[in-house]
Amino acid sequence: MFPYLSNRARLVSPSDEASPEMRRWMTALEVDRNLEACTVAELPLASKVLPGKRGYVTDATATTFASTVAGGGSNSVPVISNGADWKIG
Repeated sequence: MFPYLSNRARLVSPSDEASPEMRRWMTALEVDRNLEACTVAELPLASKVLPGKRGYVTDATATTFASTVAGGGSNSVPVISNGADWKIG
């Protein structure tokens, strides 16, 4: 098993034995893991955030991976900005 994962596959804190690249990767995952839920209307404009910014919405109309998210539904999904739109994923 990977030394940076526990037996439940939960990310653990970066350690001294991790490379700098691994510590950056693990820190990014830790930040994304603690996303607060919002509605699609509450998301910032995708063009105003860096591509790769993640979010979590509670009112998506669909759950299709990589489709543009639209509000007004009852699905909770993670989303990611591509710099132009928020995509489900």
